[in-house]
Amino acid sequence: MSQRYDHNQAGPSNSRERHHPDHFLEDHVLRLSDNEVGGLAGNHSRAPLNENEQDEGPVDSVAFPPSPAGFSSDSLADDSDFSSYCDFDDGFVRRGGFHVRQHEHNSADNADRARRIIVEASPSANSDIPSTSRGPRNSENSGARGNKRPLSSSSDSCVESFLLRQVAETNCLGLMQFGELHSLDSLTARAKKFALDNFRKVSQQEEFIRLPPSVLMWYLSNDALCVQREEHVFQAAISWLQFSEARDEHTVDILKCVRLYSVNPHFLFDTIAKHSFLKGKPAVQDLVSEACKYHALSCNEWKQMQQPHTRPREASGITEVLFIVGGICNNRRLHVAECYHPKRGWIALADIVTAHCTMHSYSVCAMKNNVYVTGGHSNSGITANAASLYLSKYNQWSELPSMICAREQHGSVTADGAVYVAGGLMASQKGRKKPIVLDQVERYRPAFNQWESVKPLPKRCYSPGVIWYKEKLYVIGGVSMTDEPSNSSKIILNCIQCYDPLIDKWSLLPLGQPLARLCCTLYQDKIYMISNNASEIFRYDPNTQTFEEWQHLPEPGLEFAGLATFNGNLVITGGQKESNTLNKMFVISYDTKEVIETVNMTRSLCMHGCVAIDKFG
Repeated sequence: MSQRYDHNQAGPSNSRERHHPDHFLEDHVLRLSDNEVGGLAGNHSRAPLNENEQDEGPVDSVAFPPSPAGFSSDSLADDSDFSSYCDFDDGFVRRGGFHVRQHEHNSADNADRARRIIVEASPSANSDIPSTSRGPRNSENSGARGNKRPLSSSSDSCVESFLLRQVAETNCLGLMQFGELHSLDSLTARAKKFALDNFRKVSQQEEFIRLPPSVLMWYLSNDALCVQREEHVFQAAISWLQFSEARDEHTVDILKCVRLYSVNPHFLFDTIAKHSFLKGKPAVQDLVSEACKYHALSCNEWKQMQQPHTRPREASGITEVLFIVGGICNNRRLHVAECYHPKRGWIALADIVTAHCTMHSYSVCAMKNNVYVTGGHSNSGITANAASLYLSKYNQWSELPSMICAREQHGSVTADGAVYVAGGLMASQKGRKKPIVLDQVERYRPAFNQWESVKPLPKRCYSPGVIWYKEKLYVIGGVSMTDEPSNSSKIILNCIQCYDPLIDKWSLLPLGQPLARLCCTLYQDKIYMISNNASEIFRYDPNTQTFEEWQHLPEPGLEFAGLATFNGNLVITGGQKESNTLNKMFVISYDTKEVIETVNMTRSLCMHGCVAIDKFG
């Protein structure tokens, strides 16, 4: 019987003992006859014992392959304060009456001494248990089973098949590390899957509390970790940290593995933020404050930041999808909406049924997994002030109150619990032959179902890029007009107009290159942009105010394409090149800058909306 760790106590609990399942006892001892061992090992002769080693009598044995260079046979961790698969030796092997030792012998093909790890079953342990070896038992040769016989590398499959039957919540983490050390791929894979699928039980075992920090961080941060509530991951992390004062230095790294964005807001505010163990740790409080801010604002900026601890786990049933809406295909306005699921491919969604079903040149943004469509150019040639909402939970479209100002070719973004729209064109106004370039900015507050005016832009423009970053609105580049009343002409802006809503003030920042007709996305404190007819993807750092050509476009000269951050990569969807409209989605790695996948879209399109949202299923 093994001791079970009680999270409510400072160490292993003696008051509660855990009995291993009966099926474990049935498979606990591997017995091999001489014939069976000879068949698996190629009839190798018995290796000589070390000069200091004595024959212990009849013992069943299975030899493990030598440890890889640079590894110790009794530890996988760099930190000597923590155990690794030695938990398996001390628990699983000891409970089964096994003995693990190292054995050196002369190799037939190598003059050097070869070292093997041998798992031995003593004759007194579970001697009445039937054999679990493959094939029928040979009773005539059963008396010879006591010969210790280190197997050759061909015995790996025998060892692995035996250990595969022993995987349980009490030993899966140790067996996983043991399998990795000895290149037992099937054992490693099964133990990993068992540990990920049974987190609640595994995290309550003594083996969990003794994990090295590196293994614990891999475990807690894994997207495939099967948990019903993220609160359970936090509780397990705190139990591990509180087990020893020496683990205090790992607090920040361990808590970064917990998806604080996914915990219940009440648990975050009342339990985590006020936890006595986390007090007096500024770096930890920063993590908690960031998560609290996310829950308070539900700002789409946090999704675009794409930090690992912001993504939902696979077991949550929530998947990030790429939402595509509207656009133009073969000079025909589209009223369709669809999403791209990483595993299920393209999924058709409800068609647009609002006024936007016959428009183009509108702007699209997302907040709380809902999609907002604003403005646009109607079939009658008039600029619209319409606003529409797609409710992803219900797969339905609905009309919103009209904007204060009609606009098209403008920018929009969700921030501060509101939808901001800035700039744009107003076409076909009575008495005017030319469209008006706008400086008006307004925002929609869903809580009040109301639009309100915001301080106007210093420089009027249309087709800018719009991003919200660190409590400020960035309106990047765009097409403006000169101020001469008699001879006004177009000018492409080489600046960023930055709005601070706390002080209600705009400021101008240098951009680095005149840019217009922009699509923008945010990823880890950097703004990525594509511009019509350009051959490069641009990157701007708002913290250092530096601008650079980041990478070549997969299709130089692309116009009216979609751009988004999706599943930690940059995606470019559709677009027009010369007279051809594309039906491709390019997936570009932020790390390598290479196109890692090209996905066929259901149709060719351009001038469409493209945003990432979370969706059940």
